[in-house]
Amino acid sequence: DSTRGGLLDRGTGAGQGNVGLAVTAYGPAASAVDPDDQFLPGTGDRLGLRGYPNPFNPRTTIELALGGSADSGAVPVTIRVYDLAGRRVRTLHEGKLVAGLRHGVTWAGDDDRGRPLPSGVYFCRATAGGLGQTLKLVLVR
Repeated sequence: DSTRGGLLDRGTGAGQGNVGLAVTAYGPAASAVDPDDQFLPGTGDRLGLRGYPNPFNPRTTIELALGGSADSGAVPVTIRVYDLAGRRVRTLHEGKLVAGLRHGVTWAGDDDRGRPLPSGVYFCRATAGGLGQTLKLVLVR
């Protein structure tokens, strides 16, 4: 395992053009460790999204759980951050991820050029296989 941009990269494939970002696979989306975890979508065609800590400073981890089984292969996934005006400020991931697993990416409150963004409310939008979830994030500098 290597550290890159504050993320643990286990070779799960950061999207092309994402400077200093990697996506970490955590394990099965239907967890035997915590079967009561309502975040986990299980084996159906569902998508879970959460961020912690939130509010955050200086960074937050965005966790995405893809329903299905790892046997069903990889699905196209995009994870983007938008400001209150609806402008895309950061693309965290654009590429394929294996279904049936939880994946995580760390966002340091910066834009696509690596410039720090001001304090405020941002929205993280994840889409996968025709499904979508939006998460409100609060950056406090």
